[in-house]
Amino acid sequence: MNALDERRERFFRDWSDAYGSFDRDRVRNRLLAGHGKRKSGMVSRAREGLWFVAATMAAAAAIAMWARPLGVLSFTTPSGKGEVGAWLATDQSSEMPIAFSENTKIILRQDSRGRVETVGQKGAHFLIERGGIHAEVVHRTETDWRFLAGPFEVRVTGTALNVAWDPAREQLSVRVDHGSVVVHGPYLGDDQVVRTGELCLVDVPSKSMRLLSDADGYARDTHAADSPPAVTADPAPVPHASSNTAPSDVHPAATAWSDLEGQGDYEGAYAAVQRAGAASLYRLASVDSLLELAKVGQLSGHRDMQRDALLAVRRRFAGSRQASLAAYELGRTTPAVESAGWFEAYLAEQPAGPLAREASGRLLEADSLAHNEPAARDAARRYLARYPDGPHAALARRALDAQSP
Repeated sequence: MNALDERRERFFRDWSDAYGSFDRDRVRNRLLAGHGKRKSGMVSRAREGLWFVAATMAAAAAIAMWARPLGVLSFTTPSGKGEVGAWLATDQSSEMPIAFSENTKIILRQDSRGRVETVGQKGAHFLIERGGIHAEVVHRTETDWRFLAGPFEVRVTGTALNVAWDPAREQLSVRVDHGSVVVHGPYLGDDQVVRTGELCLVDVPSKSMRLLSDADGYARDTHAADSPPAVTADPAPVPHASSNTAPSDVHPAATAWSDLEGQGDYEGAYAAVQRAGAASLYRLASVDSLLELAKVGQLSGHRDMQRDALLAVRRRFAGSRQASLAAYELGRTTPAVESAGWFEAYLAEQPAGPLAREASGRLLEADSLAHNEPAARDAARRYLARYPDGPHAALARRALDAQSP
């Protein structure tokens, strides 16, 4: 056997070993037949060698192309390459475009906060902590795109959609511009399909869901309780919570700061609060107004006011869902050692609440950052027991793997 024959045999043998069902003789014959019929002695060994090398290179390239795994998606933000797990936020006057490597585009709407939880070869999971997004998802085979908001999950294969979540009011809004999505979560019965031109509104406190369409105003209206839904038929994303002024909120300056907050002038609202007297507002304001005060403190950069307003909610409205939300917000804005206690408080008060999964994951993050390994392992076990496929599942498994034998 000459050198060329040996190379042929080695090529076919390696290919056969890599792909067990490969018919070596059949493919050899097809390759030779493709070269055309040759008269004996008219094709030189040199030309045959060149032809075979070319065929070999083409086949190897095809194998490499077929065998190459699809790459994990990446994404960019206006500040550069995106980081999985990093929080993204906008203020009242700005939006943030997020571009993914397979051409999916997400716009984080004004006054919103979220993050890319995971990325894979077929899509990504995006968490909306508050506010809304507009997304244009590229349809591919077995696409796996999901938008997470409170206790809800929106599964997408390829569509243009809008999702908004208001954690203070516990309201979800999903509007589909093109295509269809599946919404999973409480008070939806079976998974709810939302198609082009439809709007799905879910209100957790009233245990209600509405499915509206552009064509006739609504397609379906389902209630799990007798109380009317708090959401409206407005197709715009669910707005941020406004300050519900109680009878005690009668000071003119209180109206001034809430008006400025509604206009997105957080520095002006902060100054108005100082003129009105923050301490008196902490004692007299309604629970929703206190949450708005906390928001003004956060977005104006005065975290002391944010903390004082949240603590006032905890003190004055203990046992309410707003008090539990305040615990979650305190956990989100305090150092890891302290934040773990706030997330524990939220979970104790709202074990099945709309932020339970995120609070469980953040508790695990806080214990890990505080190097409290026993607590981190306990948080990891609890998280995996409830959310084995949740966005913090990988971190939970790493925490357990790090346990000493």
